[in-house]
Amino acid sequence: MRITTALVLPSLGLSFCALAPAQIVYGTDAPSDDENFLLDLTTTVSTGPLFTGQEMFGLADDDTNMLLYMSEEGRVYSWSYGSVAIPALVISPIDPVTSNSVRCEALAFHNGTLYGVDEFGAAGQEGIYSFDLVTGAATPELIYTNTLLDIGGLDVHPATGLFYGGSDTAAPNRGIVQLDITANTETIIAPYVGTYADIDGTAVSPTGTIYMIQDEPVPIDVFDLATLTYTGTLPNAVAAARVFSAGTWSDVLGGSTGIGTNYCTAVANSTGSAASMSASGSGSVAANNLVLEASSLPQNAFGFFLTSLTQGFVPNPGGSQGNLCLGGSIGRYVGPGQVQNSGAAGAISLAVDLTQHPTPTGFVSVQVGETWNFTAWYRDSVGGSATSNFADGYTIVFN
Repeated sequence: MRITTALVLPSLGLSFCALAPAQIVYGTDAPSDDENFLLDLTTTVSTGPLFTGQEMFGLADDDTNMLLYMSEEGRVYSWSYGSVAIPALVISPIDPVTSNSVRCEALAFHNGTLYGVDEFGAAGQEGIYSFDLVTGAATPELIYTNTLLDIGGLDVHPATGLFYGGSDTAAPNRGIVQLDITANTETIIAPYVGTYADIDGTAVSPTGTIYMIQDEPVPIDVFDLATLTYTGTLPNAVAAARVFSAGTWSDVLGGSTGIGTNYCTAVANSTGSAASMSASGSGSVAANNLVLEASSLPQNAFGFFLTSLTQGFVPNPGGSQGNLCLGGSIGRYVGPGQVQNSGAAGAISLAVDLTQHPTPTGFVSVQVGETWNFTAWYRDSVGGSATSNFADGYTIVFN
């Protein structure tokens, strides 16, 4: 049964400051310790340093707590957005089985967990580890089956939970690598382009763009996951050849504390959790760079996003298991490619065009000062019976 016919609610009429655009943070292990930058994707201008006194091998961003994590050999440091203090030591990761230090050549942060790449391998095991930020205990999440990989950079696609990095070894193991810590697989999805060989920094956007950052003054390569093609380059402010570079994607660094606010209560689905809305990119109408996200969905479930100028609370509409947190005239994102599958990660995301905002009577352009509300509607199964459910509500004041 198609979701566009299964999810029908005719009784409901379903026929801190302005954000900067999401940006890339990158840097190196420069001897000055001050080679770190914020790259504005709108202007393609890099500014920095953001902080002083710390070189980096790896870099990861926690937008929720507004922290940057950086690694140097077997130590992980953190820096609060906008702080004038130098980064502070957080942990020295240790493999609790071998008691060996876990070197962190690359870092990534996803769903509240910090991950790191040990290129040299605790007890000879090269792979991705998760870190306990209190005890420093390192848990292997993916030990490479292909020991010829040489992965420096690391970041995670927030919608899919898949990791991506760059392998700098010889062909055929040289290129962009997809790492699945659930399936325990490493897949080279594309070779490097040109003569560039030392890509130690990787940043992945919510819309599936990978930015490959080298440790020398050469352009940043831009790669599109949807088409598996390189789409251009960006300027790199690295001053000279270094040993390591690092990169990460940030939704809010340089802009605000967040885009919107959650409201309303969602009902737990078959996973035992309630689906939750979020957004990344920008709340700026002019930037037109907004990505809607819904997480904690059942795996491999179809769903789409809804929007309205009006908040509401309707329990079990049309026989649904959940609560609809919208009222008034409700628009549906059901155009080509907009109905999403949650996949193994149990999440969907959609880059929306604010000039083509759906309503029951057609598309409108979002205006500065308007408040729009969003939720996600998805398929589920309870006790073997097909049903549907909703995420909580998410409200955004556009600027």
